[in-house]
Order: sequence, then structure tokens, then C-alpha cells
Amino acid sequence: MNFKRIDPLRFLVVIWTHCLAAYFLYTFQWWYLIPFIIMNLIFNTTITVFLHKSLGHRVWHYKSKVIDHFFALMTQLHFMGHPWGWAIMHRFHHKYLDTELDPHSPAQVGHIVSYFHLWKMPVPNKGISKYIDMKDLLKDYKHLLIYSKYPMAFTVAIWAFVGLLFGLEGLAIVGAASCFQHHSLGIIDCIVHRTPKIIHSPSKWLTGIMMGPPEGIEHLEHHAQPYVHSHIKGWFDYHARIIE
Repeated sequence: MNFKRIDPLRFLVVIWTHCLAAYFLYTFQWWYLIPFIIMNLIFNTTITVFLHKSLGHRVWHYKSKVIDHFFALMTQLHFMGHPWGWAIMHRFHHKYLDTELDPHSPAQVGHIVSYFHLWKMPVPNKGISKYIDMKDLLKDYKHLLIYSKYPMAFTVAIWAFVGLLFGLEGLAIVGAASCFQHHSLGIIDCIVHRTPKIIHSPSKWLTGIMMGPPEGIEHLEHHAQPYVHSHIKGWFDYHARIIE
């Protein structure tokens, strides 16, 4: 474990989501499954389509800025940081795979830090432009820059809104969905990437079940061709079919 690469605030995210997930299970009722599945789909789409394919790799984009802001708020609700930060982090991951500048390589930060997303960026914010081109984000996603200026404010505000609107049960359902998706990402960042240059077959299918085909089964292909929106035919890769 590389203690220099740990962000202490991320421990609060792990504690918060797991406590809510425990409360979700403790008070479980069958109708919980409906909003739980819906929130999982929203979080999954936020990461895969909005953050990953739209901002990270610029494969495509939503035409409406309103939709951009909706998914930006979902990014805050899911503790993914601000949209620009996620996109920049992912570009670092691709460009500097398994090196010291890879934000979440288990070989660099340790398996626990990688799995639970406790890591922080390997370079300070003011020095990021030396390593990654961000001109396209400034050109096309300037309207999302506000989330990078006040990330904690938006996160607290959106969680407070959920609590006021839906109460403790609503918080538990959203927290459980976020917890589930964080474990899915942990599988990708830690288990799928547990050796240099990625992937073993069992983990591909496990990741495919939890996170969805684009992030799991085709992960090796994605690293080989990161700007291709899909490597799987049919509705199994439902994100790509929706984009098309």
C-alpha cells in the first residue's frame, strides 16, 4: 500500500456508502429493488456513457447541456468527483498505464487503495496540463467547469436534496446502489488490472456481470482501441446500442 497516494477524504465515502448499504439490507423490502436497479442503471450510464465515452475519450456527446448537467450531478451523487477531474484521471490511466502516473494502478498504489478508490491524482492540479491535453474539455465542456470549482458543495447539496425528498430510506437505496457500483469499479481497477497490461478471463466475466460489458468483457480491446465506442455486437452492449 502506497500511503503517499491515499486521499483521506475517500475513506469517508467508503464508510458512508457501506453504512447506507448495511441499512438498506437491514430494512430491506422487496419494493426497494425497483429504485435500486434504476439508480444502478443511472450510475452505470453516468460512468460508462457520460464520463467515459463522452468526456474521457470524446467518442460522442449529448447535444443538450441540460443532460450534461444532470449527469454531472449524478457524478457528484456517486462520489466520482467532478466531470473534468474524472475525464483527466482516465486519460492519465490510458496514457500512463501501470506507471507512476497511472492514478489507480494496483502496482503503484496498492490493491486495497485501488479497489476502494482511496487514491489521489499523482500530480498536483496546477501541473496536470503538463501531462494531459485538456483543450477539448475547455472548448466543449466549459459549462461543467463550475463542478470542479465547488465539488464538495455540489456533493453535499445533492445528497441533502435526496435526504429531504426521500428520507433515510431514499438515502439508503441511493447509497446501496453507489456502494454496489463502487465495488464494480474496484473489480475493474484492481482485479482486472491486477497484473501489467491487464485482464484474465474469469475477471472479465465477473466484471461484465457487475459493471456491464463495455467495462468488463471488452476491457483489453478498449485499451487497444480506446476511441472505438463498442467492441461487442448486439444488445449485450446496451450502452453502445443506445448511443447508436
